[in-house]
Amino acid sequence: RRNLDHAHDKFAVMARALGVKTRGMGEAEAAFHVPEKIEELIRRLGLPRHLSELGVSSDDIPMMAEMAQQDICMLTNPCTYSTRDIESMYREVW
Repeated sequence: RRNLDHAHDKFAVMARALGVKTRGMGEAEAAFHVPEKIEELIRRLGLPRHLSELGVSSDDIPMMAEMAQQDICMLTNPCTYSTRDIESMYREVW
């Protein structure tokens, strides 16, 4: 969700791949549907929605945020996030 406003074009492609009927929609409108479609897929597959369900301790979150900050994938992320931002994101889904 946090990258949504910074990558409408990529999210619009994902929307089509997830079955959203995007005909007549602009990229921003199509992109808006991606998070709900992903949440729906997670529910249908019965996947865990929280890190705590995977055995992650809240004490692990600062270390995980540091590791994420150093991950090479951050170079291609459409947004720049601080370690504190990443930690906050992890806490939201813990």
